[in-house]
Amino acid sequence: MEQSSQQARTVADAPPTCDRDCTKPAVFAYAWEWGEKGVCCAEHQFLLRQAAEHLGGRTVSFTPLVPAGPAPITRDERIQLNARVLTLEAELEDAKSRGLDLFRENTTLTRQVQAATVRGRELELQLKDHAAKIAELKELGEARDAEHGQLTDELSRLRTLSKFVDQPPPTSPQQRGLTPRG
Repeated sequence: MEQSSQQARTVADAPPTCDRDCTKPAVFAYAWEWGEKGVCCAEHQFLLRQAAEHLGGRTVSFTPLVPAGPAPITRDERIQLNARVLTLEAELEDAKSRGLDLFRENTTLTRQVQAATVRGRELELQLKDHAAKIAELKELGEARDAEHGQLTDELSRLRTLSKFVDQPPPTSPQQRGLTPRG
């Protein structure tokens, strides 16, 4: 906890309380004309003036008290402040621990995102390569289909021509007119 430049005040240093059977802090010092003195709160200042008027014109003079500063810290308040400090320190440690856990989790997730990004880029490149290969194969297929069409047309033409050609020559030696030796 931060130390203040002023020392802690004690209950003895506290501002005086009203001496008219009241627990409020005194804000005025009063003096009767016959010499009686005391301190009072704002409410009792009003009552003392009324009493002076009822006493046949007697006078009572009032002087404001200089505020003494903040009220001193009582023992209970000090205990509550210390408990609050301990609670806040524990909460701070919990928050730091949670922050560290979140940082580690964030780092892990960042690595996973980077790996997924690299895999995605690699898959995109593979997809482009495969698309280029598919286009190449399509072109090759179209070229083969065209060649197949040409060959089919040629086959059809040759079959038609073969119908107009005479019977093929004999293939066996006897059919060719050769005699066997013997």
